[in-house]
Amino acid sequence: MQTPFTGYVTRPEWRWVTIVSAVFFIVAFLPLGGVAIGQSAAASGEAWRFMGVLHQVDDGAFAMALMRQGSRGDWLVQLQHTPEVHRSALIHPIYVLLGQASGWLPNAGILLFHVTRLFASLLMYVAIYQLAASVFTKLRARRIFFIIASVGSGLGWLPAVSTGELLTPDMTMPQIFPFYASLANVHLPLSIAGLAFAMAVLVTSLRVGEQSLPSVQNGGLVVFMVAVLLSFVQPEVLLPLMLAFTLAIGIGWWAQKRVTARELHWLMWLVVPTLPIAMYYWLTLRSNDALSLWFVQRQTPLLSPLWLVIGFGVPLLLALPSIAKAIRMVRADSDRLFLIWLLVMLGLFYLPLPPHEAFLTGGMLPIAYFATRALEDFWLELVKRRWHLRLFVLFVPIIALSNLFVAFVPVAPLLRGQFTAQGGVLPTEYAAAFEWMLPRVNANTVVLAAPSVSRWIPAWTGARVVAGHQTATLQPKAKQAFVRQWYSSSREACPDVLARQISSVGSFSVDFVLYGALERALGAGACLQDLRLVATFGTLELYFCDIQCKLRGLADRSER
Repeated sequence: MQTPFTGYVTRPEWRWVTIVSAVFFIVAFLPLGGVAIGQSAAASGEAWRFMGVLHQVDDGAFAMALMRQGSRGDWLVQLQHTPEVHRSALIHPIYVLLGQASGWLPNAGILLFHVTRLFASLLMYVAIYQLAASVFTKLRARRIFFIIASVGSGLGWLPAVSTGELLTPDMTMPQIFPFYASLANVHLPLSIAGLAFAMAVLVTSLRVGEQSLPSVQNGGLVVFMVAVLLSFVQPEVLLPLMLAFTLAIGIGWWAQKRVTARELHWLMWLVVPTLPIAMYYWLTLRSNDALSLWFVQRQTPLLSPLWLVIGFGVPLLLALPSIAKAIRMVRADSDRLFLIWLLVMLGLFYLPLPPHEAFLTGGMLPIAYFATRALEDFWLELVKRRWHLRLFVLFVPIIALSNLFVAFVPVAPLLRGQFTAQGGVLPTEYAAAFEWMLPRVNANTVVLAAPSVSRWIPAWTGARVVAGHQTATLQPKAKQAFVRQWYSSSREACPDVLARQISSVGSFSVDFVLYGALERALGAGACLQDLRLVATFGTLELYFCDIQCKLRGLADRSER
């Protein structure tokens, strides 16, 4: 197949990509099969229920909460993992759109999420091979790049096994690693696909002797559409690409000792489509205190460079000779753009800018490019030809081991019949309570429950929670302290906890309270005596605080 912006790709190549991608799909969806097998297993004496996602559980629950709002017909949505009511805005519209579609298919939200994740992953793998075709002419090099970029990961499984902690990006940052991204959600595979398609065009536009201006026929439309898509899906990933392309153009102008307008035209086709959307986001953050706080909270602690190196592992070690050569020569070819893109990603990642982790999205693409160049130009030259295939068969499982680790670790306890509240399941009693609440709550109803339970309440009921997410809950530490205080308070201290709470972005009062096994782990629940029991589900009790309950709490506080 000949495209206007990449190298020639034959039908046998696409068949190979399809078969290999199908293998990736099967491995990626095997954990869900494990959930189906273990669904009826007993855990701590009670059955559990799958809540919807297994990997990157917090982000998956947040995405499904947006889908729940979309299923009600909303396009502008709020953060339902925080109890304060605030102004609606356009947040991750891809999930709102999926929610709108699920509104036409009752009880199909989880299925639609995973089916869309599959198609987004397919698009990502196609884009990765298109990028391979644009930078490599040899079939072997294209396949090596595709394999390393798709399933390559680091050595983070070593500290994970030895310490029991997830410390490296290949264990915690799916936006870098395509296979891991395909496990997590919909927007990360789409983001990597967009970056790969854009690079396939941009790297061609900077080749020596290239004279064409961007147009619909030669890839300009692809760049335009990718810029619009990424502006809605994950706008942060565009900044490293734009800066890298700008710097590559500037270095080219400096080397040629002249400025040409052609490269500037390509830059405009990338930048201009994003400006109206960027302006909307900027105005929203300026005018919406809740979303502004949420944006700032997405800043996570900076990662040690050592852990980052371990996270890239063997692919980075393989890439070092080619990276060193690119630094020495800075040639006017694909080396220049990929090197600058990698350096810009790393530079932005270590700046105190929220959310800095997003700047590393697609980070395996430049690493895989340089690893492929080094294998072709250096490493394979040291080995006899008859050993090439054997070494590569041995090499692939090694670089994919971290991806396999993160894929199957979440489901392993379930297959053993063990329940973990931090995963993607809850005891069936909570699922029954969610179903009871669904027709009885609205978008402004606030539910108090353990944080591990509150994570799923917005997705399953559409109600708000006090504390259920590390970043989507505004001021999460204070809210988590409030939850612990409520469940552990003595009877005499209950009025102080029940009264209306004030936060920096608004106020809230609790409507429903859950008290089950996960809440009992937080405290004795002495304050439940002030509430009205409305339903029970096995050992789980559901309480309601009506207007009289709230007024009584306020009156008791004023007396004190």
